[in-house]
Amino acid sequence: MTFPTTPVYIGEYHRVRANQTEDLSMILSLAEQSSLFFGISFFEYQVAYWKTGSEMDFGMFGLGDYIIEEMPYFGKSFNIHCLTTQVNSLTGKTISNELRSVYKGPGLDESVLCKPNPLAAPTSGYGYAQVMNQKDPHQMAVFAENVVQHLGGVVTNYEKLNGTAQATVGNPPKWADLVSDLAYGPDWVEIDPAAKCVADRNAMPSVVGEQISWVCSNANSFSCDELPKHCADNTYRTADYVFSRYYEELGNQASPLTSCNFTNSGIYASSRIYRRWTGAEFCIKDAATGPMPQPIPVPSPSPLPSPTPGPSPPADLPMPSPSPGDGDGHHDITLTETTTTAGAAASTTSEMEMASFTTSSAKVNSWLALALLAGCGLLWA
Repeated sequence: MTFPTTPVYIGEYHRVRANQTEDLSMILSLAEQSSLFFGISFFEYQVAYWKTGSEMDFGMFGLGDYIIEEMPYFGKSFNIHCLTTQVNSLTGKTISNELRSVYKGPGLDESVLCKPNPLAAPTSGYGYAQVMNQKDPHQMAVFAENVVQHLGGVVTNYEKLNGTAQATVGNPPKWADLVSDLAYGPDWVEIDPAAKCVADRNAMPSVVGEQISWVCSNANSFSCDELPKHCADNTYRTADYVFSRYYEELGNQASPLTSCNFTNSGIYASSRIYRRWTGAEFCIKDAATGPMPQPIPVPSPSPLPSPTPGPSPPADLPMPSPSPGDGDGHHDITLTETTTTAGAAASTTSEMEMASFTTSSAKVNSWLALALLAGCGLLWA
């Protein structure tokens, strides 16, 4: 051997058409026993469609038809497709699930990879239709809880939430009726009288920033020049300051799901939620103070369902345009437009938050998806 004491690490390892559970267990065992063999990096994350032929046999994930987002890149726009699982023809299992079993990670729910995220769906009639079309009680439960939280409440009984989600999928009510039921009816929802209109921490800072500018240009009862320093040094706290004051400025005309929408960057949040955010209570107008309430027990997550094979590689097709909504205050925008209209001044003509994407583009994968799946340990413990 030319370099008998040189450590070795295999940067691209994948024995195609092998039992990945057995093969990876064996090679990782060799790495654990050797002082020179440091291990492997499994190859590869996504199917290399552009290589064609046998080079397409290595990816753990393919790309589905559902377009999550559009990504601008050096003057062009590319579609970010959802992920689909690739199946090992020898074992009939998905490759990602084989890796999960070897690396002992918690895994991911492969059955919802190409379904719209219920937490990202707009709290509107259009978002409701997106989730309802999935016919999945779990997805509906996540969406319903998100709506509750945008109405200034929290869920206090998850068993009853799940039961309501099951009934909703089986016999869908109208969007307005669902909102009314969640806001005023169930004993498993706690609506907080100290709820305030604040920035949604799930929103992109750039979108929040656009809405801050809009509010500061349209507010009458306060001036953004008066912004305290401890609120001005953080985009979300700045929005807490201006959103909460603007919402109160609207008086009896204010409505949580429309007046505190701000292009999906606002949330009419319970004090149980906003008091968990550092410094927020010092920027929110008349925020709740005093001892924190007792936390509400959250049940352990259910076991992940058995994965199902994904569809064939997608063609770049435009998303279908959503039908006009029921006038709950959302706007006609595309995901790449600069938004100039806030939720408080919403048009009631339609709810087409996600307009059709018509740009012909190459298939690319999102670096964010890679970071979330690999960096956060969904496949690796």
